[in-house]
Amino acid sequence: MKPGATDVRGDRFSDARDDSPCLLACAKGEGAPSLTGDSVMMLRAFLPSDAEHLAWVYRDAVRGLGVQAYTPAQVEVWALYPDDLAEFGGRLARGVTLVAEVAGRVVAFGQLEPDDHLAFLYCAAAHARRGVASAIYAALEAQAVSRGVAAIHTEASRISRPFFEKQGYTLVEIERVDRFGVEFERFRMRKGLGGGR
Repeated sequence: MKPGATDVRGDRFSDARDDSPCLLACAKGEGAPSLTGDSVMMLRAFLPSDAEHLAWVYRDAVRGLGVQAYTPAQVEVWALYPDDLAEFGGRLARGVTLVAEVAGRVVAFGQLEPDDHLAFLYCAAAHARRGVASAIYAALEAQAVSRGVAAIHTEASRISRPFFEKQGYTLVEIERVDRFGVEFERFRMRKGLGGGR
């Protein structure tokens, strides 16, 4: 394990604004994501040079997984979000954004922004349901707890709602939002963290 790294059960991460991001190494084993073979997952803080890779992950997740619960028109509109790469990268530079790499390739990311809001959690379709998103989520929740947050909120898709329910989230409200004239159903969800501010 690299100096300054910890396993997925730890909570030592640098803030996305840190100049020297801490790495989290996670080899297959107890508490590790369910990856194939001897794959190693690294979690690290977002770097500005990641924006293009994370736009690819976002689109791949939406197009590869979104078709399970959304129409083709909804999927294509949803996939447009990172088209303005400068805006997307600027948004990812705020808060705490963690990036997962497997075998040196960026495969997932998540963001806590502000401290009580899970803004993003996306995993490339080929790495879905293998523990990568769970590892990112656990690290982001640990960050929220360490910052004294009493509850964390998110807006879940039809695809991610079961994941968040498994993490202990409850439904607050069903929302209907319009993107480029296409309506989407999403779910405002909340999880109490037992204390905090």
